[in-house]
Parts: sequence; structure tokens; C-alpha cells
Amino acid sequence: MADRIRGQETTLQFVVDGKLLEGSFAKVTDWKMTPRAELPEVGFCGETEDDVDFMHHGYDFNCSVQELDPAVMDLYDDLVARNRAGQEMPKIQIIAIHKYRSTVIPSKTQILKSVKLKLDEHGAGGRKDYVKNTLSGKCKTKDTI
Repeated sequence: MADRIRGQETTLQFVVDGKLLEGSFAKVTDWKMTPRAELPEVGFCGETEDDVDFMHHGYDFNCSVQELDPAVMDLYDDLVARNRAGQEMPKIQIIAIHKYRSTVIPSKTQILKSVKLKLDEHGAGGRKDYVKNTLSGKCKTKDTI
């Protein structure tokens, strides 16, 4: 039987205007990033087959964080206030550090730049449940280190 890798550990860091956010932003429970791409077919006169083109438009992402403090709501309230006042939005980056359980595979860091972030849901369950915030957003560029 072949060795199986149980998975990876991913750490997320949220950086707003150069400041690393802590507290609730350190308690991420899930993370999903989806490339936004399309493969349009273009037909040209005189050619018998269409050409397939690859077009990349950035990334969509979503995550959930457990609430330890009002940091998520404070950030969202700040985004709303800046939008209403016509002010420049803060520069948001998300840093995803992927550490693989196999020591042979090096870790990989992805930096999502020019992130546009929104709060999808702020909800609480029962007395023993955590308060959960669900965030989603988009970005155009990503660097991988």
C-alpha cells in the first residue's frame, strides 16, 4: 500500500493597509479559493476548427472565522463608512501559507493582492456554539512564493 498524505495545514493572515489583523482573523475554520477563468471558442472565416482561448480573470474566495472580538464587524463597518463617504478603500491582502505534512514537500505561500472583501454572514448558534462570520471576496492578482 502506498503512503498516504493526510493533507495540509493552511494558515491565513489578513493584512489591511500594511497592518496584520489579529484576534478573530486568526481563527479561520475553512478556506476556499477558486480561479475565475473561461475558455471561449473563437471561429475565424476560412478555418474549419474554432480556436480555444484561455482567459484568466482573477480569483474568488470565501472563508469562515470564529469571533473572538469585534474585529470582523469593525473592519466591515469601516468598509461601509468609507464607501458611503466616497473615500478610498483600504488595501487588503490575504496571505495563505500552505504547510504540507510530508517533510519532503516544501511549504508554499500565496499572497492575494488588491482584495475586495465583503461580509456574507454574521451568525450565532446556541449557547455552546461559536459566533461565526463568513467572508468572501475577489482579487485580480496572486503571487506565489
